[in-house]
Amino acid sequence: IYKRELNHSYLVRKCSRTEFLEQYAFRMMKENRIGHLLDCGQRVLDGETFLYYDISSRQPLERLYESAKMGVDDLAAIVRAIAAMQADLEEYLLDEQGLLLETELLFADVESEELFFCFDPEKREGGQRYAKLADFFLEHVDHGQEHAVNVAYQFYKLSKGEYFVLSSFLPYLEKEEAAAREEGRNDAGNAAAVLPSGFEPGQGLGKDPEAEFFSANLPD
Repeated sequence: IYKRELNHSYLVRKCSRTEFLEQYAFRMMKENRIGHLLDCGQRVLDGETFLYYDISSRQPLERLYESAKMGVDDLAAIVRAIAAMQADLEEYLLDEQGLLLETELLFADVESEELFFCFDPEKREGGQRYAKLADFFLEHVDHGQEHAVNVAYQFYKLSKGEYFVLSSFLPYLEKEEAAAREEGRNDAGNAAAVLPSGFEPGQGLGKDPEAEFFSANLPD
């Protein structure tokens, strides 16, 4: 449930076991700024307790990629943000199982595009906790980018294992990133090589190339 109040927007989740609110995990989450966890508070309405996560100026990850495709850089940014968040939780002795990884519960800052997370102290996800995220990667990956596809499919395959640990995926991710960068440099070099000698930018195009670029990339 989403609620908007004055200058703030909230994701609201019902808390079914209020005893968790008196335990270490919730107190640490509430009293400290831990990595990119969303600020969270509790409210009691009609005798029921709810957790309010502040999502002001942020949007769900799934909305960010409604029409856009994910390249290697996009996939790497998400995976590394999750790994960094898990490391931050470990520093505070918080169980990473409380980190909610459904794409509708991952929020990107609208300006910086940094990823922010919900932490639920009563949540204990079992095996294949990355399954929905892996499905999301496959659905939104840019199939025109070979290395992006490799990353998405390898993540999908490994995430199906009951004992999958995210850190074990990072070396493969780094290898595919490096390969994509190398291909990008080669492609740039090849493109430059085929230009005729003495070629001037805009020559023979008939239009201002900069104006043409921006007119082609402006939204309708």
